[in-house]
Amino acid sequence: MENISKKSPPSVADNPAMQRIVSQMYADLNSLIDSINKSGTSGKYTGKDTGKEGDIRIAKLSDNTYSLEVRSSDGWLKSTSDVFTLKDKLDF
Repeated sequence: MENISKKSPPSVADNPAMQRIVSQMYADLNSLIDSINKSGTSGKYTGKDTGKEGDIRIAKLSDNTYSLEVRSSDGWLKSTSDVFTLKDKLDF
């Protein structure tokens, strides 16, 4: 996947309060862009301490199914009831 480029805020020279708001919005946007562009987002994860609170990942299990996991302050949480499989591998 191609990286998304960071964005620069437009200048609001005649309104300093609005410039601070716009600059903060762009800083937040660029933080999201950094998270999306982060290397190592695909493939094998390196352990329970990787990622930050709120991150979401798909983990391949030993039986070749997939689990949706969410990072919390307690570590990675995974659903115990929902397992994902490839759509073309499902039997209908």
